[in-house]
Amino acid sequence: MREIPSFITEITTKSLRLLVGLVLSVLLFKFLLPTIFDSEFIKLAVSGASMAGFFKPFSEMKWYQALIMLVVLIGIFILNKVLDIPKKYESR
Repeated sequence: MREIPSFITEITTKSLRLLVGLVLSVLLFKFLLPTIFDSEFIKLAVSGASMAGFFKPFSEMKWYQALIMLVVLIGIFILNKVLDIPKKYESR
């Protein structure tokens, strides 16, 4: 019986880790994030983007679309925390 070269097992291990990471992030995005993000600014941004036709509803997304939305929502969340946008609008 021949031995499997180490680079093949290393590539397989990295590919499996990447696949598991993608699956977990998609599951996180599709099922947990809609309940976590309850800020009015984020709801407005997501609904405005989906009305504009940029994004589909969560249930109809493919994995790569969900991954893109995850990056977009994390960016919006970070901007929301850094800029404190909802507090600025509430003070008006």
